[in-house]
Amino acid sequence: SIHGKSHSRTRSGTHSRTRSVPQGYWFIRLYAHTSRTGSFGGIPRERERERESRLAPFRIRDLFIVSTPKKKFNANSLIFDGSNPYVARGDSNNGIRGYIDEDTALLNEGNTVSFGQDTATLFYQEVPYFTGDKIKIFTPRSEKFNKYNAQFIITAAKKSFAQFSWGSSSFSVNILQDVEV
Repeated sequence: SIHGKSHSRTRSGTHSRTRSVPQGYWFIRLYAHTSRTGSFGGIPRERERERESRLAPFRIRDLFIVSTPKKKFNANSLIFDGSNPYVARGDSNNGIRGYIDEDTALLNEGNTVSFGQDTATLFYQEVPYFTGDKIKIFTPRSEKFNKYNAQFIITAAKKSFAQFSWGSSSFSVNILQDVEV
């Protein structure tokens, strides 16, 4: 298969082109709605379903547990010369401001999303990390969550958060959990 496409023979012996589904799209299958009718205008039912499939909106609480970090570290009192990422509210470098060495029992889990409450910055964090003030941790409810499908969810969530006004009151935990993406 080249570029996510595969070729197969149909019953009539002709070749058909179908797209293989990347592993990161498990959530599409969860929320896709397809037509329950037969073929329309000579289009095979499978193609009709593909054309009419769409994602249904979901709430943050459906996919994540929103929590506060184990400990909030003040960046002004840290020495950035360590081995564990320190994630802040910045919008670059995956939110990582630097690397620090603190008690590893206080690390937040990897395979989560960090959310800057007053900046609406979202970043996938693959490895355990420390955070600063006004960061929330989005812990996935599904074991299938990974760095690939995280990018899709983060992109969709950023579009939803863009509709909010700037400021930490807009992103309280209760409001965060009910944001429709």
